[in-house]
Amino acid sequence: MLSNFKSIDPKIIEEAAEWLTRFKSEEMNPTLKKEWELWRNKSPMHESAWHRAESLLNTLDQLSPDVVHNTLDIAGKASKRRFIKTMALAIIASPLLWLSYREVSNSKWKADYRTEKGEIRRFTLADSTQLELNTDSAVNVIISENKRRIELISGEIRVKTGQHEFRSSQRLTVSSTHGYMQPIGTQFSVRQFDEATLLSVYEGQVDLTTAMSKQQMRIPAGKQVRFTATTTSKIKQAADDSALWERGMLLARDVRLGKLITELARYRAGFLRCEEGIANMLVSGAFPVSNTDKCLALLESTLPVTIHQFSPWWVTVKSK
Repeated sequence: MLSNFKSIDPKIIEEAAEWLTRFKSEEMNPTLKKEWELWRNKSPMHESAWHRAESLLNTLDQLSPDVVHNTLDIAGKASKRRFIKTMALAIIASPLLWLSYREVSNSKWKADYRTEKGEIRRFTLADSTQLELNTDSAVNVIISENKRRIELISGEIRVKTGQHEFRSSQRLTVSSTHGYMQPIGTQFSVRQFDEATLLSVYEGQVDLTTAMSKQQMRIPAGKQVRFTATTTSKIKQAADDSALWERGMLLARDVRLGKLITELARYRAGFLRCEEGIANMLVSGAFPVSNTDKCLALLESTLPVTIHQFSPWWVTVKSK
């Protein structure tokens, strides 16, 4: 079924999510059941979409109370109905998302420091290291006489090493899924993707070791490298605007619209997507990530696109 699922109309996916939401937030009655049966029997696509929704009915019931509570908090105290709708749209549209969600959620909710979608936070650690978390990020931190470690669980961080003396014989280590980084009097950022990690150095230098192959290299100021657990890319010039997120801005210079929307989606609760037909349109501009509605309005006023909102939680950028 997974191979055929991409052919299902997104509108039907949205309708299936709505039916799931009604089942979880309303009492079943004969009229509602009849309406649901009529919808389900409209076509094989409707039936296939409902099978995805039906499997989610069981998995939602299996969520731990802590995960549900924290997810509702992240949704900005949203109602249970909105939470179910958001989860439904995600998992019905992308079944594999549920697997990754279950793997990441427990470690993320238990992290020492984390941010919600659209939130940027700053911390000063015990050794005076300054740590900034970008949207939807999580880290664990150990600062002691025997260990100084920042573990990036998900998302993106910027680190400025401490200027004051701290009693520890250990160098600070920053780790991601793909490797280990040890800074030398520096400022740098680390962004973890599913398939690789991006390291950008702004001051000083950072020693990098890949997790599995143990490949080592030193990254100087003004440079960046993308690495996996076994490989590293060529060292490149770090983008001047790569850390503007700490100021709440996203700068686009002839960027594909599809890529820009993907970046904006990191700062927005729910699901933001772009039609494939306009994804290659080039965009330039400065966008305030703290207000994605304003960003979308700017795109709609300057490009031949329109913003379609099925709900505040499901937004599509379409051709005008």
